[in-house]
Order: sequence, then C-alpha cells, then structure tokens
Amino acid sequence: MLDRGWQDAAAEVGDGLRATWPVERRVLGLAIDHVLASPALRVRAVSIHEIEGTDHRVVIARLDQASS
Repeated sequence: MLDRGWQDAAAEVGDGLRATWPVERRVLGLAIDHVLASPALRVRAVSIHEIEGTDHRVVIARLDQASS
C-alpha cells in the first residue's frame, strides 16, 4: 500500500516506529499496529495509548482532507 501512495500516519508526523505490542515490553517491542492514510488525507497528529485488557497499544490518528 505504501508503494501506491498511502502513508504511515506516525511517520508523516515524525513519530516513526513506536512499539505497540506487547504492552508489557517497552524495550524490543514490535511496531505492528499502524494507521495508513490515503493520499487524499492529511495526517495532523498521532498518539499511542494502552487499553486495559489487551496486549496491544492502540494507535489513534487525527486526519483531515488534504488540500487540492
């Protein structure tokens, strides 16, 4: 999808790869959860949060329509 112009939201805001799994490992965790945005969208912000009851962190992206 990246080859087709989609963008990784975290990379777009300069946040790069951050571990999202497993929650209990801060070091050497894996960045396996992502938000991909189409070229028609602009990424405004990305945040990563822990949710009780899951071993993944949730990735939340604030998007809006890209200017034409």
